[in-house]
Amino acid sequence: MGCEIRNAKGDEGRASTDYGEVSQMMPGANLHFGICEKEGIPLHCKEFQQSAGTDYAFQQAMKCAAAMAAICLKYYRDPDYREEVHKDFEIRKEL
Repeated sequence: MGCEIRNAKGDEGRASTDYGEVSQMMPGANLHFGICEKEGIPLHCKEFQQSAGTDYAFQQAMKCAAAMAAICLKYYRDPDYREEVHKDFEIRKEL
């Protein structure tokens, strides 16, 4: 879908969401995607706010939504994939 996938390194900063509680009980992913064409724009600034209303930001959101939908379909349609997801979840839960 033209998305660059990068794993977190652990030094990206911290955030608090209700998702954190849910992720303790079931598998999931906390996904982030860029909405600014220019790199290095910090969150919660005027330039970031303006970027949120651009066609680029909308297209990025649609790519992310399509990728999440594809993953969900695979999860529900493929029992082997679903089993692997849950096995991985149980392993990570123990870490």
